[in-house]
Amino acid sequence: MKKVKELIVLFMVITAMIISGCGYSAQKNATQQDQQGAEESSKPIKVTLAMWELTDPDGNAASEKIYNKIVNDFGIEFEFVPVTWADSNDVIRMLASADDLPDVFVHLGWESKYEFKSFVDQQLIRDIPKELYSKYSHVNRVMEKYSYETIDGKMYHLPRDDRAFEEYNGNPIGFYYRKDIAAKAGYSDSDIEKAMTIDEFTDFLRAITKTGVYGISNAATVGIGYIREIIYPIFGYRPWIYQNGQWVCGDITDASKEATRWLHQIYKEGILDPEFSILQDTQLLEKFCIGTIGVAPYNLNTTNAQYFRTNFWEKINPDLDIDEYVGAIPLPTMKDGSRNSRPKTYWSCTLISSKVDDAKLDRVLDFYDWMYSTDGYVFTLYGEENVDYKIEGNNIVTLCKDENGNPVRFASTSTFVLMPSIASWHLDGIPGIRDTTVTDWDLKMDSILKETYWKYNFPVDFTRYLFTPAISEFDIEENVMNQYVKIIMQSNDFEADWDNFVQYLYKNHNLEEVTKEVNEEAIKKGIKWEPYK
Repeated sequence: MKKVKELIVLFMVITAMIISGCGYSAQKNATQQDQQGAEESSKPIKVTLAMWELTDPDGNAASEKIYNKIVNDFGIEFEFVPVTWADSNDVIRMLASADDLPDVFVHLGWESKYEFKSFVDQQLIRDIPKELYSKYSHVNRVMEKYSYETIDGKMYHLPRDDRAFEEYNGNPIGFYYRKDIAAKAGYSDSDIEKAMTIDEFTDFLRAITKTGVYGISNAATVGIGYIREIIYPIFGYRPWIYQNGQWVCGDITDASKEATRWLHQIYKEGILDPEFSILQDTQLLEKFCIGTIGVAPYNLNTTNAQYFRTNFWEKINPDLDIDEYVGAIPLPTMKDGSRNSRPKTYWSCTLISSKVDDAKLDRVLDFYDWMYSTDGYVFTLYGEENVDYKIEGNNIVTLCKDENGNPVRFASTSTFVLMPSIASWHLDGIPGIRDTTVTDWDLKMDSILKETYWKYNFPVDFTRYLFTPAISEFDIEENVMNQYVKIIMQSNDFEADWDNFVQYLYKNHNLEEVTKEVNEEAIKKGIKWEPYK
């Protein structure tokens, strides 16, 4: 019996040792697995990215610094799909047709809403769930700002917000004018500091033309480009206007008719540059700097004002102080004294391939949260503090130099040309900090934009977010612009040509059914007309 008990005790000890050993081994393996999992989760992941002008660092010191920061802090190794501004849309369409979209790509988004909707319908892009984006304060702020831009209640894009630090913003386009030419026409700076009515503005352009130059020109992005963005709203244009008890397509209303008539008239008088429908931005700015036109519509925001000053004015007129020669015209008023400026809070966005899972999306959102923030903006634009820039009082002073020894921003030395703008386009300043490469003139143009244009933005066009059957087929923007150009330049009977244009829209673009659907949706959503300011 004693031997039996001893054997039982020995068996229990051995069993305990085995169990203990197994437990230790299991615990050890579990710990190793946890460590391995942690290591795996901290390893950089490959993310393909397409945005115009973003290419591999290729040894560029500034680009390498940005790239390494992204790898080390966010665990992302970007592989860049080469696209340019000119071919980006075509490349994306080609990749979409092959079901080979990049993980992350910049797209015109709501500005090209029909193609965007087709990406959703074909399940080529994925939604960005609130439970994921709400984890990140900066991303959440931007996404909530545009939370009405949903398809079936889901967000499918990250807006490239123009100014994430501003309470409001809008279309950056305004009117530059040549002070010297205006003076020859009999206008002083003080004459132009107050807003002109459209009739006074016409007289101003007519007086400029009498000095021997064209009164106004244009850059044609599509059809009539900048003029479409700025002139038509001055006459009261909105994409949809409420009149006679229903919503009516703005393109066929008196607002568009009178804007087109006005352009037709100043074209006939020789006030409007005959090249207005074919010039590109660079050609417009060159003509303005040379002095063959008196007024040029172009972006007034700080970034573009600085770009215009440094890349055009100072190169073409190195001995002329821009502050003495170039100013900005406050937003002209409609005949009743109210003002109306077309809003354009952002014009492109980031889309995510449907092949991206939640784990990868989470890292992308973490990165975008940084890019939406002040820290991300500062690093990608100015670099590393006390290495690429320093803070002196309320000034941010760049320490980078160009080949001539002139101070330049860190970003201008990088091949990641648009990296500072991948999340936010015209993020023009750091709250409380002055960029010493920005001049008082740049800031003055920006202040005119904010004070006399952005305050009068009309409400965002609600039809942009409707995807009813008829509306989804109503992609007429480019066609309408081309029709306007034809009327402006060729019409011999304006009234008859306008009537033919309106009938063309009804006959060829199902305008009657579209109008019906818009009005039905407006009633459902309780949308009311908001008056001009």
